Amino acid sequence: MKSTLKAGALFPKVAHTSFLEWTRTRYSGMMVRLLKKKIIEKDREPFTLEEFRADVLGVLGGNEDGAIECRYCHRHYTLSEIAVDHVHPLSRGGGIGLDNIDYVCTKDNNRKGSMMIHEYPALLKFLETVHPAMRKDILNRLGKANALAAGARRQQMLMTNFKATGKFEMPKKPKDDGLGEF
Repeated sequence: MKSTLKAGALFPKVAHTSFLEWTRTRYSGMMVRLLKKKIIEKDREPFTLEEFRADVLGVLGGNEDGAIECRYCHRHYTLSEIAVDHVHPLSRGGGIGLDNIDYVCTKDNNRKGSMMIHEYPALLKFLETVHPAMRKDILNRLGKANALAAGARRQQMLMTNFKATGKFEMPKKPKDDGLGEF
């Protein structure tokens, strides 16, 4: 009897390296944003990199190159297409722990913005009642608005770094030592 291959069985080193890089990048990004917004203090992270990796691995079904089903569009996505989302947005009083983290497709996360987990599906349901071209236009505008806001935040980071260092470049990312610190 032929055994079935688990995800990552053909290229386990590539899957492992990609998983480590993706989780390090997302974790560092979250912690930098929480620090900048003064939601946390340095060295007071709500969870470690290793706890975050365990959470992501659980969502991926235990496979570093597994897939998730987006709660909004119900399509399956690999790690490179997943966004880390807050179920209850921070801007609306949501917590900073892993219990408030969700993983959805990047496209829906960009459109959702700071809507609550029940508000975005309600909007999608309403948009099913309008002309398809209007639905597409509205969803595209939501995505563009969030992209513009993200660009403005990046620009602000560049300017803050320029004022502090005299260099017009993004701040250096923290080194991943594998210990979950940043």
